[in-house]
Amino acid sequence: MRLRMEPVIEDFYASKVKPAFEELKIELEKYGKEVRLYMNIDAQSIVVMNPSSFEFGYQIHSDITLKGIRIHTKVEFVDTKDGKRYNTRGKRDFSNVSEVTKEDIAQDFVTEYKSFVRAL
Repeated sequence: MRLRMEPVIEDFYASKVKPAFEELKIELEKYGKEVRLYMNIDAQSIVVMNPSSFEFGYQIHSDITLKGIRIHTKVEFVDTKDGKRYNTRGKRDFSNVSEVTKEDIAQDFVTEYKSFVRAL
C-alpha cells in the first residue's frame, strides 16, 4: 500500500505544499521575518523566526494507513505569556490531496498564523 501511495504524496508535496510554502516565505520576508523551510518524505514545515528565536511553525504531515492517505496539519508556537512552546493539531485535514490547491494550503497557514498573532 505504501509503495502505491508514495508517488501521490510526493506529488502533493512537490506540486502544492512546496510552492505554497515558498510563496509564503517570500511574503513573510517582506515584513522582516526570517523563514525556514524543512522538507522530508512525510512532512514539510514552514517556520517563522523572531530575530533570534522560534516564533511559529506550521507543518503538513502525511500518514499512510490501511484506509489510505491521511494528511493533516500541526501548529507550533511560543506563548509570549509563559514562554512555553506548544504543539497543536491544525484545523484542516488535507487527506483528499487531489482537491487541495496550493492556495488552500497558503490560506490555511495564514488563518493559523493570524490566530497566533491575534493572541499576542
